Amino acid sequence: MKITFWLLAFGLTVLLFQYSLFKEDGAPRQISLPVAVAR
Repeated sequence: MKITFWLLAFGLTVLLFQYSLFKEDGAPRQISLPVAVAR
């Protein structure tokens, strides 16, 4: 369960990071929040 959770969190963080790079004008607050929670 923990491994699956970390893989999900890591994948979600990478997707959010790539999305933030692709859309720089996006809301940084909505992107930084899940990343901080994932850490």
